[in-house]
Amino acid sequence: MGKRSRKQQAILDTKQRKRQHLDNDLSSDWNAFAGEEDVDLESVPRFFNEDEANEALPIIVGGKVKRVYHEDKESSSESEPESEEAEPQESFGGFQDKTPEPEPEPEETELPLVEIKELIAEYAEAISENPEENLGKIRELQRMAAKSHKARTRQVIIISLLRIYKDVIPGYRIRPLNDEQMKEKATKETRQLRDFEQLLLALYRSYVDLVTLFFKQGKGEIHGKKYALAATCVYVACQFLQSVPFFNFRSDWIKLIIEKLSSQRVDQGFNESIQCLREVFEEDNEGHVSFEIVQAMAKMIKHRRYKVDSRVIGTLIHLRLLTELVGRADLERMIKEKPKDVVRKKDRVHLTRKQRKQRKEQKEIDEEMRKAETAVSAEMRERMQAQTLKLVFVLYFNILKERSRTLMPATLEGLAKFAHLINADLFGDLLEVLREILSEQPEDDPNTRQTLLCVCTAFALLSGQVGDSINLDLSFFINSLYNVLYPMALSPNIEQSHKHLESSHKGKLTSETDMLVRSLQALFAKQSMASRPRVLAFTKRLAMCALQFTERTALVTCNVMDMMIRKHPFVKGIYTTTDRVARGVYNPTADLPEHSNAEVSTIWETAILRHHYSPKVAAAAEKLSQTRE
Repeated sequence: MGKRSRKQQAILDTKQRKRQHLDNDLSSDWNAFAGEEDVDLESVPRFFNEDEANEALPIIVGGKVKRVYHEDKESSSESEPESEEAEPQESFGGFQDKTPEPEPEPEETELPLVEIKELIAEYAEAISENPEENLGKIRELQRMAAKSHKARTRQVIIISLLRIYKDVIPGYRIRPLNDEQMKEKATKETRQLRDFEQLLLALYRSYVDLVTLFFKQGKGEIHGKKYALAATCVYVACQFLQSVPFFNFRSDWIKLIIEKLSSQRVDQGFNESIQCLREVFEEDNEGHVSFEIVQAMAKMIKHRRYKVDSRVIGTLIHLRLLTELVGRADLERMIKEKPKDVVRKKDRVHLTRKQRKQRKEQKEIDEEMRKAETAVSAEMRERMQAQTLKLVFVLYFNILKERSRTLMPATLEGLAKFAHLINADLFGDLLEVLREILSEQPEDDPNTRQTLLCVCTAFALLSGQVGDSINLDLSFFINSLYNVLYPMALSPNIEQSHKHLESSHKGKLTSETDMLVRSLQALFAKQSMASRPRVLAFTKRLAMCALQFTERTALVTCNVMDMMIRKHPFVKGIYTTTDRVARGVYNPTADLPEHSNAEVSTIWETAILRHHYSPKVAAAAEKLSQTRE
């Protein structure tokens, strides 16, 4: 028993020495007892002294470890007067919480913009070198943008994230996976790729929500930091929709852009959105993105009661609905004309008869699969474009029904371009609407551009094969074209392009002069509409207007008159002053070309045009005089 007491005393002495060392630096040397290899602590029963019985768990105060002891009854009774003055402590479950409250953490100070830019550059370089391991740094940047109170800092971060995401986003759409799909067995490489894609998708989702939030916060602002931040968000949305329209969450970018276009305030963000939609429409080969944009646009315009800027409707003219509908035939032709791989005789691999038979069967299967995929993709594209075209025409017809003055020019321009794609059953109703629009114009001051648009649309309806088989009377539109020539001669802006059509595009109506030429070509192309009195009346009035037209329009008019002489030889008779058998007097103010009696007139205007100040017009007039001889 005495030997056991000495051993126990030795253990207690060792514990006291170690406890003093732990009080000096408790957090740095917790493994001090590990060096006592000669003492078997597990086989010795544990004894507590008085200090150990009152010792509680250590706490951390001010970043340092502090030991805590329980107070005995005497000390607690002596300290009662002091505890009454102190604030009462809350109790939970009948026990007093003796642990002192932690000191409040100081508020995080926001880094200067220079340091933030350096941090962004460091993170961007790391993500570019190894996106799989450093993708989490994007989360830190997005968290900094969300917690920042400075608009400039937010702008820098979201613009930088735009560049980072454009480098990291793959060239395909990521399929979201649920928990069960994530737990499926796969190879190590597949799991790594799957984890990377899902993390990227989650981060991109939070980034889209963050940009949308910043845009909504500054949407109603006229100027200031929030307004500048909202403009940056619009720029980010346009960049993503143009560069990666195939990627996830493109509908969110479309909603943001359409929401910007719903405002009638024209600023830099509005112009960027208009240009973005034009480029997306022109570069969309499949039609899915165009369909989503047109669907969102039609819903917004209807909600706004057709009170939007006219350039929003003008973007629809950039849709690729003319050539893409014949995609199936083109794709099949490309498959047939695909060059075969030629293998040299010395590079050929010897195959047995069975192997050659299997290879031949495999080629036939691959060819059938390729044709099937091509047919399905072409069919899908045609279906999407058909749905898009339906939405466009419904929107156009609703605007015509509302008689919106601001949207009418852009609507008529779109109808003039896509008129040959309209169902033949709607020809009669559409022509009646166009007739009502022309009838509502004042006779003393007609809208020349709107008149020309209605006439071009009416002629375009009957320009296709379906229109040739339908006999419709276009005399009203022909008479309207005849009466609009005089007002056009007095207009100094007939050669200026309209704001809807700022950039050149094949098949566009860029000015009133171009629309006039197109209408005259459509009018005199068919012999059924080109009667003798009508041709002579138009020729005489065009010669009279050419004296007042601007340089380019006068030159174009001379070319049109030359075309009419070549196509209708009887026009040469009114270029001479020789005696002709005719009755009556020419009426230059007649509303109907048949009532003007142009056959008795003489075109003397070409003699004046040969002395025109423009050498080109003078040369065209001289050529016109030689053609009639």
